Amino acid sequence: MFGFDSEDNNIFERTVDFTKRIRLDLAQFTVLTPLPGTPLMAKLKEEGRIVEENWSRYDFGTAVFEPQRMSTEELVKGKEWAWREFYSWSSILRRIPPLTDWKRFILYGISNMAYRIHWSEPRETGHNELEPPSI
Repeated sequence: MFGFDSEDNNIFERTVDFTKRIRLDLAQFTVLTPLPGTPLMAKLKEEGRIVEENWSRYDFGTAVFEPQRMSTEELVKGKEWAWREFYSWSSILRRIPPLTDWKRFILYGISNMAYRIHWSEPRETGHNELEPPSI
């Protein structure tokens, strides 16, 4: 999850390097999203950092607030870069599990190919149809 106040735009490369170094089979990269009713939402509203009020954009892929140490554009582009870099052919091949663990090898191959296909092209973040909670 990217977008914490302590992070700058170096976090993306550092995170992907770490995930490769420990040879994670799979990874998901998301954007910090302040959900309604949470202390984070209250804090960001109080600081005037919420930039998106449309609830359908609160999808963990869209920057709906202004981070402290990077722009919203840098946050989203960095997250997308992390996906593409982690699921690049070279990364997949370096992280491949041993053939002796054939079940993991097959699951790894299928899962990584699915993620690679999904993230092979830059895309507009998909938006779901969230509605604000009725309280």
